[in-house]
Amino acid sequence: MGDQDALSTYDQIRLTLSSSYYTLRRALKLNRLRDLLQQSALAPDAPIWIMGQEYAASPELGQEEQEEVLRELVCCFQSIIWMTYRSHFAPIRDSHLRTDAGWGCTLRSGQMIMAQGLRRHLLGSDWRWPEESVASPPPGLASLLSLFHDLPQTSAPLSIHSLCEHGRACGVQAGRWLGPWVMAKSMEAVARTSRPLLDVGLTVAVLDEPGGAVPQLLISSHEDLWGGPFGGEAAAGPEPRPAGGGGPSSCAKRPGLIMLVPLVLGLGKLNPRYIPQLQAVLTMPQSIGIVGGRPGSSLYFVGTQQDLLLYLDPHEVQEAATGDEHWRSYCGTTLRTLPFTAMDPSLALGFYVGSKEEYLGLCSALEQLESRSGGAPLVCVTRARLSMEHESPLDEWEPDELTSEDEGAEVMHAEAGALHATEEGDAGTVPSAATVRDAGTPTREAGTALGGGALLDGVGLPSPQTDGASSPLASHGSRQLSTARSGWEML
Repeated sequence: MGDQDALSTYDQIRLTLSSSYYTLRRALKLNRLRDLLQQSALAPDAPIWIMGQEYAASPELGQEEQEEVLRELVCCFQSIIWMTYRSHFAPIRDSHLRTDAGWGCTLRSGQMIMAQGLRRHLLGSDWRWPEESVASPPPGLASLLSLFHDLPQTSAPLSIHSLCEHGRACGVQAGRWLGPWVMAKSMEAVARTSRPLLDVGLTVAVLDEPGGAVPQLLISSHEDLWGGPFGGEAAAGPEPRPAGGGGPSSCAKRPGLIMLVPLVLGLGKLNPRYIPQLQAVLTMPQSIGIVGGRPGSSLYFVGTQQDLLLYLDPHEVQEAATGDEHWRSYCGTTLRTLPFTAMDPSLALGFYVGSKEEYLGLCSALEQLESRSGGAPLVCVTRARLSMEHESPLDEWEPDELTSEDEGAEVMHAEAGALHATEEGDAGTVPSAATVRDAGTPTREAGTALGGGALLDGVGLPSPQTDGASSPLASHGSRQLSTARSGWEML
């Protein structure tokens, strides 16, 4: 192992303590204790959005109709593929690490957003997780999960081993934390050379700009995927993707695009002016969630209700998944919530489009969102590339490290995603959309970056699958919902 890749003595001690902590926590069922302390409920009559799907059990509905809505919500949530820490896998190259506990949560969150895109691409938007009575995974699901198995093989291009290998040029190092920008670049690097992903027609693109500029989405930049040109016009509105439940064979030659947009939306904490835009993103049918978290702990956000984010948590240690026999370990049963105000400002948006209509619909939706942003958009949609003062090659990246509330660290970076506006009181310094188009690429002030899980992190950890007393919807603070086929259960 070369000097540049060697972990410091501090890192080695930290990882040893972290691994011991997660093992002890599982043995003592500390998740269960924390779950019992959280008792506030989500609003039962407010709509819940999960990546473009709305679920509203309003009081006007009858009891049977409300129960049906909740059943559909549970089924939708349980069909989101859940990635977590794993242990006892083959050592990652150039290291002796056999677990990613304590350092790999951003990569696991990235795996979840990729799995959601692949699920839509290969299985269709209406696909649902098999019933408990099914003994083995359907072929389509088995093929999808095999891409993520904890194996150092080319047949598992999205394994923790492959992400560490392909992400080296972007700054990924086994045993060290990383942030959403590095995660996104690693996924892009894997997809560029992975034969299994290329064979199913999937492209991964990272939308970012050098120097902390607002990301630009040039409408014509992906027209070759669907035999463009598009003519520079966005569609009138988002087009829903045709539902389908086919397997990989039915989608093998159909092009699909996963777009990742790393952003930093504030200095030290999320600027509240961006909350309405983030809420709107999670209601778009092209959304595949957000990789973000709280400071020092990466999470995968999949939905929203009012001022809350709904998320899956990768901070649970499971045995390495190396074959089809582990397929049930990818099904999550605990949905948690977090206030938007507690969200770390460093994050990565995810979108999947599987047709020209869906792509143009996404461009239109983002363009409308930009027009309502008050001069501080998440993304600028353009029909002609805006001039850049400089271009930055990949090898000029700067580390996208963690923030930590415990250490009070604020890591500033220029290349690691779009650096957004200052706090609300300084909003006047943000260029307007009109100024952006006339004067060139806008820039945003530096913010803090987010990475993987903090050592001995006592929050954001998923609970084991347990039964409990029936309750409609439960949660608070780092709140949560436990799901079963019959409905929500309080832990």
